[in-house]
Amino acid sequence: MAVARARGVPVHIPERVSVPEVEAALAELRLDFALVVAFGQLLKPSFFQVPRLGTYNLHFSLLPRWRGASPVPSAILSGDAQSGVTLQKINEGLDTGEVAAQVPFHIAGLSAPQVFAESLRHALPLLEAFFADPDGHAARLVPQDAAGATVCRKIHKDSGRILPTTTLQETERKLRAFDPWPGIFLQAGGSRLRIAGLEHPVSEPADAPVLERAGKKELRLRLVDGHARVTSLQREGKREMSTQEFLNACPAAFAWPIE
Repeated sequence: MAVARARGVPVHIPERVSVPEVEAALAELRLDFALVVAFGQLLKPSFFQVPRLGTYNLHFSLLPRWRGASPVPSAILSGDAQSGVTLQKINEGLDTGEVAAQVPFHIAGLSAPQVFAESLRHALPLLEAFFADPDGHAARLVPQDAAGATVCRKIHKDSGRILPTTTLQETERKLRAFDPWPGIFLQAGGSRLRIAGLEHPVSEPADAPVLERAGKKELRLRLVDGHARVTSLQREGKREMSTQEFLNACPAAFAWPIE
């Protein structure tokens, strides 16, 4: 905003955009096109159709895969090896508009912050190319293939809960997908425990999912298909602590069922 104002570009910060007074202000600007990025409000045709070439959305997936509110976490949770960024022209559907440009990249093993960083790295040259020739891009729009469409939903604070039926693979993906929010957690030992770090996963069947002490220094999360070492965790309302700090305050031996 400071850069825009310094260059004499009008800055409006309305609470809602699809209202008559904002739409009127937009019409007065006589824009060639408008761009939205990570924008959570529903745009009406009376807003997105006002610019001469329409309104475009920078979406952090390879549309039509992962239309909706949480494309990056959804790609990680599903184990997608590849994702990307898409510039699409907004229509009345949910991320169903024609595609102006796309850039794919690999995401295997990355956390959500790393995927966002990679998305921005690829988005900048994509946007520069579009800004250099918006009319040319508008003339080459490509319809999405609805047959390959998937939809993702909003994340809520309990999305990262680890249940007795949750697998080790699902847990590892949730840890990467829900970083930094809402994180992953489980109910065990009468507490809600946020798991901040896991390492050394081992695949093996387990009789009952538990959080257990394994020797003097190791805290193990044992799930239906394997176990992993917990490296840091946090009790609800408390600060994050190392495994050793947590074990120092726990019984000499315990195996708490995951609730």
